[in-house]
Amino acid sequence: MAMDLAPAGQMGRYLGLSNIATAGGSLTARLSGILIDSLNRTQAGLGYTALFGLDAVLLLLAAVAISRVPATLGHE
Repeated sequence: MAMDLAPAGQMGRYLGLSNIATAGGSLTARLSGILIDSLNRTQAGLGYTALFGLDAVLLLLAAVAISRVPATLGHE
């Protein structure tokens, strides 16, 4: 289904980028656990507060980034 969004002839490139994004998300999740534990040792609940604060910032950045993607009405 995701490949239907890629331009013809560039599906491999988009699939590669999708795989990098998936692997990057997995790595980030694994490393964030270490950060959460470290912050929670400093003060109870601080790690999760920092995590949700960072998520809010990333949500806003993603909204700005996706708002700049031009809208299309089908394949070319």
